[in-house]
Amino acid sequence: MTDSGAAATGWLIDRSLEALAAGQHPSGALIASPDFRPYHFCWVRDGTFCAYALDRWGRHQAAARFYRFVAKAINDFMRGQGLESDGSTNSAFPPTRFTMEGQVADDGWPNFQLDGYGTWLWGLSEHARLSGSSRLWDEFAQPIEFLCRQLEHLWPLPCFDCWEEDGERVHTSTLACIATGLHCAGSATNRLSASRAAEAIDTFVAEHAVLDGRLVKSIGRRSIDASLLWLSMPFPVAPVEEAVRVETAEAVRSELGYPGISRYQGDRYYGGGSWPLLTAWYGWCCVSAGQSDDARQCLAWIEEQAGPDGSLPEQVDGIHRDPFAYQEWVRQGGRPARQLLWSHAMYLVLADELGCHAGQAAVP
Repeated sequence: MTDSGAAATGWLIDRSLEALAAGQHPSGALIASPDFRPYHFCWVRDGTFCAYALDRWGRHQAAARFYRFVAKAINDFMRGQGLESDGSTNSAFPPTRFTMEGQVADDGWPNFQLDGYGTWLWGLSEHARLSGSSRLWDEFAQPIEFLCRQLEHLWPLPCFDCWEEDGERVHTSTLACIATGLHCAGSATNRLSASRAAEAIDTFVAEHAVLDGRLVKSIGRRSIDASLLWLSMPFPVAPVEEAVRVETAEAVRSELGYPGISRYQGDRYYGGGSWPLLTAWYGWCCVSAGQSDDARQCLAWIEEQAGPDGSLPEQVDGIHRDPFAYQEWVRQGGRPARQLLWSHAMYLVLADELGCHAGQAAVP
């Protein structure tokens, strides 16, 4: 990396850490986006990856505040529903997002999503590893028990995917999130039922989510989705062969754009542009595969998308963006998020993977 490239990286790392700090509510919640009203909530999934990035950059107290926020929100949800820790129906499953004060927003959002809570359990494990303290596993015994019981029972059911779409199918990346979370919970709490459920999910994915040598978006659906990268990093499903993960990543690269990667072909949400966070994810997979040059190209592409103030958007123009669908969404909901905390989080993960450093320069 050139000196100017290192300076730009150091500057955006600082701006990204500042964005995560500014986006954390006193409750511990992490707002999805401060400049896009529909995202003025805390998503469990997005927030967990933000907390993971904070942990990777040594902000362990901030990360712990997020995990405590979610644990409290789950406990409050259970009390509000009159539930004990053994509830096991989707009508009693906690929502995918909360208000910044930890309340449930009753606004018709597609809330039956299982990936976020599997991700949260994984995040707790990573927080323990990176911070050197496992006390949160004991502190959160009741919500962890509740989530494990729910996920052990509900994982075979159709639910909305990680993009909050397609609620009639079982999704591969969702299964990987649940399996990894249950593996983590089983290991941390000696919960045999969680470990057994995780193994069952692993086997199911290997048997039903691989077609023609690569992973598929959903069971019975052949298409490629960028969320399948998650089965390389950080949610590998052990029985899935490495060659399958490699072939899947190559399909993402060739079919969804490189270095600016979109979610899936035919995506109409704001026209289906290129997502910085997914480009960071592909870069993360490249580092794991020893392809550091490709990973650095992903990092540089993300830096080119940053605003003058260091903001990182949800998506930008890309080879797959449909301009008519984009304008339709703008008319309905205004401009898309120009400052997305999840984009900053995944940039920070990739920068850390590449051994980059903060504070190398002021605004370039």
